[in-house]
Amino acid sequence: MITSDKSRSTAGTKGAPQPEITTPANGTHPAVEQMTQSTHKVVDKLADAVNSATTTFNDKNKDLQEAKDSYFKKVRTQIKNNPMSYVMLAVLLGFLVAWIFF
Repeated sequence: MITSDKSRSTAGTKGAPQPEITTPANGTHPAVEQMTQSTHKVVDKLADAVNSATTTFNDKNKDLQEAKDSYFKKVRTQIKNNPMSYVMLAVLLGFLVAWIFF
């Protein structure tokens, strides 16, 4: 049960924190500051790791795109040089797929 002590005079201190509240709050301020700083350090480390991973991913993606373009360019050149060989290969693969699945 909560009781109020009306013997104290609060005239002129309307809304001001009472000493019983401010003393523990002042004691916890350094702890809160330390926790905030350590949290910021962790978040900064995570952000750096994500940025590093993103950069690595983008570099690898660019390398794969270049490799794909180079491979398709080689395939197009080979098909232009021997079109009948690749037509026959496509027909043969079509027959094999039809024979296996149908």
